[in-house]
Amino acid sequence: MRLVHKLTVTFIAGSFAVLGANGALRVRREVQLFESAAARDHRMIGSTLALAVAATWRAEGEARARALVDAAQKQQRRLQVRLLPTPPLDGEAREALLRDGAVTRIEEAGSEARRVTWISLDVPGARALAVSESLAGERAYVRRSIVDTILLSGALAAITGVIAMMLGTWLVGWPVQRLVEKARRVGAGDFGGPVSVESGDELGALAVEMNAMCDRLDGAQRALAEATDARVRALEQLRHADRLSTVGTLASGIAHELGTPLNVVIARAEMIARREVTGDDAVRSAQVVEQSAGRMTTILRQLLDFARRRQAQTQPFDLVTLARETHGLLLTLAEKKGVELALGEGGAPIVAEVDVGPMQQALTNLVVNAIQAVPEGGHVTIEVLRDDREIDGARVRCALLRVRDDGPGIAEQDVPHVLEPFFTTKEVGDGTGLGLSVAYGIARDHGGEIEIESELGRGSAFTLVVPERPIARASQAAAPPEVRA
Repeated sequence: MRLVHKLTVTFIAGSFAVLGANGALRVRREVQLFESAAARDHRMIGSTLALAVAATWRAEGEARARALVDAAQKQQRRLQVRLLPTPPLDGEAREALLRDGAVTRIEEAGSEARRVTWISLDVPGARALAVSESLAGERAYVRRSIVDTILLSGALAAITGVIAMMLGTWLVGWPVQRLVEKARRVGAGDFGGPVSVESGDELGALAVEMNAMCDRLDGAQRALAEATDARVRALEQLRHADRLSTVGTLASGIAHELGTPLNVVIARAEMIARREVTGDDAVRSAQVVEQSAGRMTTILRQLLDFARRRQAQTQPFDLVTLARETHGLLLTLAEKKGVELALGEGGAPIVAEVDVGPMQQALTNLVVNAIQAVPEGGHVTIEVLRDDREIDGARVRCALLRVRDDGPGIAEQDVPHVLEPFFTTKEVGDGTGLGLSVAYGIARDHGGEIEIESELGRGSAFTLVVPERPIARASQAAAPPEVRA
């Protein structure tokens, strides 16, 4: 209701100013008219009495004329009438008296002001008649008029203010309050409950437009939620397809890895079944079977864990352990291709809050990409480091998962595109071009980046930068990765 209060105060102030100015002009005009009429009456009384005194003086003598003045003084108590030989006038007043025969002046005597009219008498000795009247009553009347005008103006301003407050609250305050409450609900994400302002003015039109806007926003929000859900599902399907593709790549190496312990299991089982071994030898053969089966179980569990869909959930996790598990999962693939896969020297644990499954997928994609890039006899190294990085203008403590290889490197014109979906420099059938793009999306989901260093003929290094504390950012619609070629 502050708007109504401001409008009301402004209206009262404006009304009071207009009424006050009008009252002041009216009082001034009335005072001028009152003074003009009083001066005219004063001079008329003085002139009439002067004629009577002059006529009496000439007909009956000075004593009779003075008696007439005294009688007039007794009848007009508010007037003072004096007969003087010479009027105490000077300058223009004396000239006006000589010219017009009468002059009126306001004289101040201490705290009292009086109106004095001098009338020249046509008698021997150039006598003059002075008629004076106190202005106390007149000035008291003027003060009462001013006070009455102020009170009347104030009363009118107050009445109009109350009326303005009531009308403002009804026509402006309540509709604006309902609009404000609706705007707050919209700000909180509640687009339901249309606001009702039943008026044909601009506030009513604003309410109609706000309701229509909320309907459109509600529809857009639902559409955005559906699109976001669809995008998340598509992204998860893409990542799962990439995991399955990686599983397919690993399958041939794992088949070789399973072959040796499987042959051992079969051989030992046949020996036990044919009773070729007995006693302690049979026990040792059973233990070998158990160990080989455990080895195969571990390999299959790693593969299934990697391929399985997981619920997205971040948690503090040691990235050194993550690198070690990924190294064990991909070691067979590297050996089959004749590539040495090494794990950097382990130090203290480096813990970051990550979603373990996607993060292992991202690291696996980088390692598989490196293994496929280097020729036989090449080297791939996984390193886990800690360093500060500037992300979105702020220095952030980050964990670094770096995959370095000594392969042929990447052409300078291809470096800016290697993280784009479906971009690949491999032969047809060797890759889909999704692995690095998926890894980049996972890095962005964690508020991180992928840094690329590459030089033709000297190898490449892909660094997965992960803030130790998660940063909310868009996954793919972000700035391109940092590239150093």
